[in-house]
Amino acid sequence: MSFDAEAAEAYGLSIGDPITINVMGRIIEAEITNLRKIDWNSLGINFVMIFSPGILSNAPQTHIFTAYLDPNTEALLEQAVVTNFPNVSAIWVKEILAGVAEIIANVGIAIRIIATVAIIAGILVLAGSLAAAQQRHLAESVILKVLGVTRLRILTIFLTEYGLIGIVAGFIALFVGAIASFVVVDTIMQADWQFDPSVALITLSIALGTTLIAGFIGTYSALSAKSADFLRND
Repeated sequence: MSFDAEAAEAYGLSIGDPITINVMGRIIEAEITNLRKIDWNSLGINFVMIFSPGILSNAPQTHIFTAYLDPNTEALLEQAVVTNFPNVSAIWVKEILAGVAEIIANVGIAIRIIATVAIIAGILVLAGSLAAAQQRHLAESVILKVLGVTRLRILTIFLTEYGLIGIVAGFIALFVGAIASFVVVDTIMQADWQFDPSVALITLSIALGTTLIAGFIGTYSALSAKSADFLRND
């Protein structure tokens, strides 16, 4: 017997294990001699168990076949089959595949929307953190200017700090996102998960760019503040 590899894993079976099947009251014993991987997404003709020829030859038979045709000849073939074999039923799989593809596309859109909302929420949180640190940077920039540090040097120091924050935030987002996507794809969807370096690079670039832009705006406003006004108020 040839057995589906995924089903065999679920039942704890392997090559060489015996299988007992009840076919319309008749007990048939077989041995698993082959495991094969079946792609059920193609909706092609396949079975979890396939016996060697002759074992089920005396059992009631039903014949099925799959035809791949040009769209212009599909109706002609169906008409010819129904005319010559009235007891044969024709099932159109093309519409089913189109429906499955549409569902998968909609799921992909929903996942992208959720991911976009999560990214926007993360950007807002990061922006809030930078805004909270702006008052501290204002005090630091005033002290550094009083000590004679140039504006360019202060800007470089603060942008370096923001750059490190962006890199750390990007790697955390990349790590958490990779784990979450692996769990969803491998465990829930039971599909093959692959790491895409381009997506990782885009994630790091967005995190770094957003942090640097927000940091530059905050640092520029801090450098523009007059030291005398700040020292007088504090």
